[in-house]
Amino acid sequence: MKRLCLIFLIIFLNGIQYTVAQEQENFYEPSWDQYLNNYTQFEKERPKKQVTQEEFDRAIEVINSYQKKDKVTNGRKWWQLWKKEEKSLVRPDTEKKNEIPETPSSPDPLLRLPVDIFNGDLIIRNGFYLISAVKKESKYFLIFKQGNSYVAEVEAKNINKDSDTKSQNTSAEIIDNNFVKIYYHNAEGLFEVSLPILK
Repeated sequence: MKRLCLIFLIIFLNGIQYTVAQEQENFYEPSWDQYLNNYTQFEKERPKKQVTQEEFDRAIEVINSYQKKDKVTNGRKWWQLWKKEEKSLVRPDTEKKNEIPETPSSPDPLLRLPVDIFNGDLIIRNGFYLISAVKKESKYFLIFKQGNSYVAEVEAKNINKDSDTKSQNTSAEIIDNNFVKIYYHNAEGLFEVSLPILK
């Protein structure tokens, strides 16, 4: 009896191993290599077809017909016909994009300083500066600004106190390649500064 049970147990375990092995083979059977081999084999067996002149002409006619319809479809391309056209409430104005924006007006006049100059230990580099005049303790000072930052404050002489003008203007003049004279004119008078050129 023991032998009979042992024989059935061995046969039963061998049967289980055989079915598990079959399932594993079936599980790993479709691999990517097989798909790739099938595709390359299909490409080799497929007959190569030459495009005839008639087929080429028909294709060109179809493309040309779509291009003619393009004018009717409000500038949409033939491949975009199935897409919904986006309707925006505000159309961009190309003329406004090409315009040069106006520079914001400033109460101070703009000075183009052509060379680098000294003001004591401070070097004022060549460039554009907004110039304004300030009176401190009966002395006048010209303030050089670039953007929102103060670059320098230079003491100036008031040459002409009897000024009738309401406008402000400024200019720079190079004298003998050694000095720069800066003139500033406003309602309070005509101011002059002479500074040495950095060499």
